[in-house]
Amino acid sequence: MKMERTQIGELSAVLTGQLKSPQAMVVLCHGYGASGDDLVGIGDAILSQFPDLAESTMWVFPEAPLSLDVGPYSGRAWWHLNVAALAEAVERGELSAVKEAFPPGIERARSQLSDLVEQLLTTHNLSHDRLVLGGFSQGAMLATDVALHLDHKPALLVVYSGSLICRSEWSELAAREPKFRVFQSHGTVDPILAPAMGDALRLLLEESGHDVTFQSFHGGHTIPMEAIAKLADEVRTLVSV
Repeated sequence: MKMERTQIGELSAVLTGQLKSPQAMVVLCHGYGASGDDLVGIGDAILSQFPDLAESTMWVFPEAPLSLDVGPYSGRAWWHLNVAALAEAVERGELSAVKEAFPPGIERARSQLSDLVEQLLTTHNLSHDRLVLGGFSQGAMLATDVALHLDHKPALLVVYSGSLICRSEWSELAAREPKFRVFQSHGTVDPILAPAMGDALRLLLEESGHDVTFQSFHGGHTIPMEAIAKLADEVRTLVSV
């Protein structure tokens, strides 16, 4: 599988798939504390199973700009988190503060990811309706934030184990037109981001008129095979249009 690492604006990214003339583009952002290439295996698995997608789609895996060395976390982050405070809030069921939180650094991360997306779409002469934008955990929160702020919406937002944050701003943005499609996956025993946090995001988007497909699975803070299979189906449908 052809793969290259490149610098796009302020972000480094791994690119794989069709790198010259893609018909669609998939951008997936890793979670807090992961390495920059943490989700590359998802692209490899899908492109190996569906060689037609390797010829028609570009897969982009940006590396978060911040380096971590905090306890068990030694990878990258889109913005810094107080992990202990988050864990305590989840354990106590005190989720309102998490949903309302406007994390310091999210605006910078939004700008960096938006710039990467716009540069790649322009370079490859693709419109936003050929874009699948998503991520896992903190990366899913960032992808949601970027999708809501974009004037031209992606074909699909993919939220793996995400959460509602920035509730007041996201509520206002989600109410605007145009709407977009969302695929969301969340484990029923997620110890990091409680299922209620994913449900809150789903409800906000659904009540604002977005088309949300929600896949609940018995598991923790992870991406199950059925969620990867759903992404593959969605991308195959997109390139067939």
